Amino acid sequence: MENQTAGQAPVGQPTGKKPRSATAIIIIILVVVVVLGIGGYLLSRYLVGRIAKEATEGIIGGLTGGEVDLDADNNTAKISSEDGSFEISAGGSWPEDLPGDVPQFTAGVIEASSKSTVDGKGGWSLSFTKVEANAFENYREKLLAAQWSETGTASTDSKITNMENENYYLIFTIKESNHTGSLAVTSK
Repeated sequence: MENQTAGQAPVGQPTGKKPRSATAIIIIILVVVVVLGIGGYLLSRYLVGRIAKEATEGIIGGLTGGEVDLDADNNTAKISSEDGSFEISAGGSWPEDLPGDVPQFTAGVIEASSKSTVDGKGGWSLSFTKVEANAFENYREKLLAAQWSETGTASTDSKITNMENENYYLIFTIKESNHTGSLAVTSK
């Protein structure tokens, strides 16, 4: 008779448990690996992104002496200190706080915009892509109609106009060869 311990079925006798097939074990292992892999990937992306964001904010904050907020979801960066603030964003729409006496430029796509405030005075800049033909002259005419005074122009590879009104200075530039442009407005 074979050796047998109390509570154990004799060797070769069924125990009441169904043995798992090799295929079932492999499937279970694969499911666990996939779940851990996806979870680990997502966790590492979150942690690495979070660590990189905090490190970058710390470095920029240390260099500027201000508070820094980087928002990758909205493609914005904000820096503020007791001297002023600076905000930049990629893409987007016409800034709501740009002075109302600046006509909206609609003959291109906003690639990026920024806003700064120093000693209570504001400054805005926008860069454009996909600028349409004749956009320079058309927008220049809009500015003149809105009571902006032209203080200078230049035309090389780019067309540039400097203007001012009672409260602001403005520089508008178009580079027709690559269909780009920019607009900068600053408080006097």
